[in-house]
Amino acid sequence: MLCVESTSGLTAIVTGASSGIGTETTRVLASRGVHVIMAVRNVGNGKKVKEMIIKEITGAKIDVIGL
Repeated sequence: MLCVESTSGLTAIVTGASSGIGTETTRVLASRGVHVIMAVRNVGNGKKVKEMIIKEITGAKIDVIGL
């Protein structure tokens, strides 16, 4: 659980974000207004996950970078 009063202006880097717990962590952080940088080995898969999350969470701020 994110234990801060406001997530406005926060940025998080999530490694392994294209699957499993990394995807869920990205989803939860994005739903709370955190700008998430997905650090992934497979950028193509990362972009697919990003698009899936953005469809669920309007206004999510997510970027994908390769490791």
